[in-house]
Amino acid sequence: MKEIKNDDIMSLKNKISDQDNKIDELKNQFSDATDGYSYDEWFSEFSSIEEGYGDAPDGDATFTKLKNLDEEIRNAEKQRFDLLSQKEKRGQLDTGFSGKIPDDKLDEYNVKAFEQIKVDTGYSDEQATKFHDALKEYFGGDYKKILSGETQTAKIIRNGIDRMPIYNDAISRGMTLSNEDIGLFSNLKPGETLPRKSIIESWSSSKETAIAYSGISDYDRSSVILECVDNQTGVGVQHLSSFGKVESEVLSSAEYEVVEVVIENKYDYLSNHKEFLYFEEDLIDEELTMKGNIVCKIKVKEKH
Repeated sequence: MKEIKNDDIMSLKNKISDQDNKIDELKNQFSDATDGYSYDEWFSEFSSIEEGYGDAPDGDATFTKLKNLDEEIRNAEKQRFDLLSQKEKRGQLDTGFSGKIPDDKLDEYNVKAFEQIKVDTGYSDEQATKFHDALKEYFGGDYKKILSGETQTAKIIRNGIDRMPIYNDAISRGMTLSNEDIGLFSNLKPGETLPRKSIIESWSSSKETAIAYSGISDYDRSSVILECVDNQTGVGVQHLSSFGKVESEVLSSAEYEVVEVVIENKYDYLSNHKEFLYFEEDLIDEELTMKGNIVCKIKVKEKH
């Protein structure tokens, strides 16, 4: 019975990988047809093929190809979600440490992480090494470069987490933004799609960690706090990150739809959450600064 179950799980993981490759190939065809305009870039600027293409003459071959590719990609992504939702679920795995992994324990920690990767993904040693190296680059390397788009490292990570168990609880994410950029989130309406920069994003299974990353105690800037109560595909990876429980990371390649947006100025928020103040008298000394910035709380759900 156990062998049959393991075969079924491995078959599912292989189907997910095949679907990831199919989507990548379709997106490559889209990019070729638009002379390098990626699929995700197109739909970050335009709401449809028609809007981005402009007036297309009847029978225009490129326009027809883009329309067909768009339909194929959307169907493939729906099939991918259906496959991902069949994966097993679990909580975060214990790292054995209360905080960041000590430097003198990293080698031992990484050996255990590597073995867990092979168990979770069914990867060979070579495949698991590529995935593990990509994760270590992501967690401790040039994070922003990896998130700048559909990089090869990002794809390796996406393909790997797609084969891992789903985190079975709510996830949150925090961002610190200037008043010039906060409108990207504060102007969102229910039903709209949450902006994203890459095919993978970091969330946390700890709401407190997300709030800290929102810069809630930075009186000079605005904060965004995202919450997805019903996580469906994000993967808990605190056991693979040297930051462990400090960040309690959950990696997600999903798109999110806005459910609710609540905005208040930072002064009002901190008046009700004084634990995030450096000093209580800051409510008096920094009142004007706080009132010039906002806290934008957004509830989201996965799109599929």
